[in-house]
Amino acid sequence: MQDTIYRTFLKWVSSKESSEKFLIMKGVIKKYDKCIYCGGKNLGRIRRDRYKCYSCRREWSPYRGTVFEKFRIDPQKLLIILKLFELEVKPELASKEAEINLKTARKLYRYFREKIFEYIKRKKSMEVLI
Repeated sequence: MQDTIYRTFLKWVSSKESSEKFLIMKGVIKKYDKCIYCGGKNLGRIRRDRYKCYSCRREWSPYRGTVFEKFRIDPQKLLIILKLFELEVKPELASKEAEINLKTARKLYRYFREKIFEYIKRKKSMEVLI
């Protein structure tokens, strides 16, 4: 069982495309089918993995409004850092393993903790309503 989980994880972090696919599947990254500005459906992917609306000519990043916009980190590295966070690896070692700056690793760990806290707080408030 553990071996299967490990293999699945390696499959998702093997390339930027597979990591993005996983994050789209989980709802972390949005897959756009219409323009966020004008609602047009004539979209294309252009340089630097950006979307472009050919109706209004505006461009945007697929990472708009996600953790990637805030931290500017590759999807693969984010998944690796998240897994190391789950395994309770210290940020100092995690930054070396994922080959990112220590300050970025610490900020990500803080971000993960904040999101967990928000989730728990929301869940408790839902229990009060029930």
